[in-house]
Amino acid sequence: MKDDLAIFRKLYRRTLGAVLGNFQRHFEKLRDVFKSFAADRRYESSAFALETGCRTLWELKKDYGAYGEYLLYDALRREKGRWLFGVYLPHKGEFTEIDALFFSERGVFIFESKNISGRIYGLENQREWVHTYPTAKGIRKRRFFNPMMQNGAHRRELERLLPSGTPLYAMVVFGKKSELCTELVRTRSKELLTVGKLKKTVRSFPKGALRLDEREKLYALLQPYAHVSQKVKDDHVAAVKKWNA
Repeated sequence: MKDDLAIFRKLYRRTLGAVLGNFQRHFEKLRDVFKSFAADRRYESSAFALETGCRTLWELKKDYGAYGEYLLYDALRREKGRWLFGVYLPHKGEFTEIDALFFSERGVFIFESKNISGRIYGLENQREWVHTYPTAKGIRKRRFFNPMMQNGAHRRELERLLPSGTPLYAMVVFGKKSELCTELVRTRSKELLTVGKLKKTVRSFPKGALRLDEREKLYALLQPYAHVSQKVKDDHVAAVKKWNA
């Protein structure tokens, strides 16, 4: 009798464990479905979707660069302000592209987005930085133009176009899977960071720097630069590829 009872208890625990395990797996799948649905609805009603014309979040995720820009917007979605994406400013006979501009009561934020994974090495005055990342064949390494220099040039172009004294803040924002192996994340933490720290960093700037009417005037002044011809965009892509070759 005792042996039968022991067997019954063992079977009961196994069955209950299997049932609970299945329930947890189904619950997690259902939770993921709802999270995905909520993310899709949030994207479709976002200013990013309106500005860029990219119809679905699923389509957006195919483009790491554009998705990185959306992650900037999403991190700051509760902040009051206006956005522009893909702003092409004249620069030395060509065009330079600003990934995103955020017109906030705290000032105008100039974002250079680097939605990449892996380790990043670089110094403030180095022209080229290094990005390393694992592959099936081992660690790969590539060089890319110093993004802080790049965004500094963006700021100078904006200073030329905008009224004197406009509060401008240039930030280089890497993806969540980036590991920034540079002392600049400590010495220039408000200018070089990962997207996970973006909201807190932006909120560290005081409010009241720009009134609503001032923000609207700045937005209207730069909006035409976010709606350039396809030829301007193609020429810019060709120039970047030539530089990286």
